[in-house]
Amino acid sequence: MAAFCVKRRPRRVPQALRLLVAGLLALAVFAPPAAAQTVSDGYEAFEAGDYARAAEIWRPLAEAGDVDAQFYMGDLYEFGDGVPQDYGTALEWYKLAAKQNDAEALFRAGVFHDFGYGVDVDYETAAEFYALAADAGHAPAQFNLGLMYLDGEGVEQDYDEALRHFQLAATQGHAGAQNSIGVMYDNADGVEQDYAEALRWYRFAADQGLPIAMHNIGLLYDNGRGVDVDFEQAALWYRRAADLGHAAGMHDLGLMYYYGEGVPLDAELAYYWLYLAREYGGGTNEYIEEDVAMAAEQLRASQIADIEEKARAWQPREGE
Repeated sequence: MAAFCVKRRPRRVPQALRLLVAGLLALAVFAPPAAAQTVSDGYEAFEAGDYARAAEIWRPLAEAGDVDAQFYMGDLYEFGDGVPQDYGTALEWYKLAAKQNDAEALFRAGVFHDFGYGVDVDYETAAEFYALAADAGHAPAQFNLGLMYLDGEGVEQDYDEALRHFQLAATQGHAGAQNSIGVMYDNADGVEQDYAEALRWYRFAADQGLPIAMHNIGLLYDNGRGVDVDFEQAALWYRRAADLGHAAGMHDLGLMYYYGEGVPLDAELAYYWLYLAREYGGGTNEYIEEDVAMAAEQLRASQIADIEEKARAWQPREGE
């Protein structure tokens, strides 16, 4: 099943803090020097790369109950910036902020329980945190909770609830949720199978640069699901996904070159992309070793060595 999960979110400046920073800048000429450090002072230190100073400023504020400072202390401990990396301590700070209904902290606490960061994996507790954040309109939490309903992890499997949460996140532009709606229509998970609708949602996600959605579009064209079989379109979409580092896209693109479907028959490019799929992607499925060996049979040892050297220098293209 082609579903995409975001384990972490980018660090954020809360809206209130953004407004506060703007206000401070506007009034800097008129206001006297502040007697006490503020959350925004810590954020300025953080942005300057002085993480230890940021921690020094945020810690007393967090201990005094400032929700933003509590969240930022959790963030520092999660990523080991200015403090030793410690998932357990990070989770403690996130939970303090979560008690004050900070949606991002609720989400992070859910992620920690979902993936076992600093605690044992506990899907039920993860789902509880996700639900609270989702109710606050947090799109990544809505998406992750949708995945839990889709797979029956921590909650009873419920395709209607999965679709509802994906739709909530998708309306906020969450690419993973858009892709997952496509997957549900593609696989007939709780909805009538509708490849055209699947393609529509995959395109929304692909337009945001999500590689797995690009690969899913390629599969539709490759197999003629809801569209005429079109190997050229399939290869095009596999290539877009592969260029962004998607291992399954690399694998399928390599096979297209091996069989000459949608692209010219090319044993060297077949081996190149199959080798990358195995090395970069850690193996995409049980057939990858067989497919790499199959492509190698068409080449001399010197060709294989040259291709592998070239592949080792490969870097994914930046997101679209």
